[in-house]
Amino acid sequence: MSSSITSFAGFLTEVVRVLDGEETNITDMPVASLTRFLRVAEKRIYRDVRSRWNEKAFSAVTSTGNLAPIPTDFKAASVVHVGGAPLKPVAEQWLDQYLEAGASGECLYFAEAGPSFKFGPALTDGTAVQGRYFYELAALSDATIATHALFQEADDLFIFATLSECAVYFNKAPMLELWEAKYQSIVAALNGASRNAAFSVGRIQRKPSTLLMR
Repeated sequence: MSSSITSFAGFLTEVVRVLDGEETNITDMPVASLTRFLRVAEKRIYRDVRSRWNEKAFSAVTSTGNLAPIPTDFKAASVVHVGGAPLKPVAEQWLDQYLEAGASGECLYFAEAGPSFKFGPALTDGTAVQGRYFYELAALSDATIATHALFQEADDLFIFATLSECAVYFNKAPMLELWEAKYQSIVAALNGASRNAAFSVGRIQRKPSTLLMR
């Protein structure tokens, strides 16, 4: 699927069309404000969307301290493994307790620890870590719009995210509930494509305290 919107101005025109009742002249609208609302909307989109259109592979190796670097554009883990079954995501605090309890053997878990992944049981230095993660694509612009995978698949996602962010500013508060519902529906549809994957889409699993294991 590809979008019929081929320019950044074309995207803003679609937003204005909804805001202003089929009005398509964006020169009467504060374009800079619309662009700022889009940037806020993009941040929200990448916190919410877990789809194959914003997912890519990574590889790293562990270093001193049982750590492997997290990619700089990382938003959430999809699959992380060390050559076997996917590791299970857990909270860093739980993993620290698990390691302190003397866990050993095959690696089973990983956690986000600042700019790094941490593992349990601990991995040796130089262990290859691989997987996939959800990331933040380049900001929407004339230069990126044609190759922006998520926008090309779901331009309506960006339209309704922007509308939700700017509704109050443009005195469209009565429409906010509708626009937000449309946004949430699109997010759910995109995320649904990943829901049947064998591995959780980066959600931390709740675990009982490892103190009980002592």
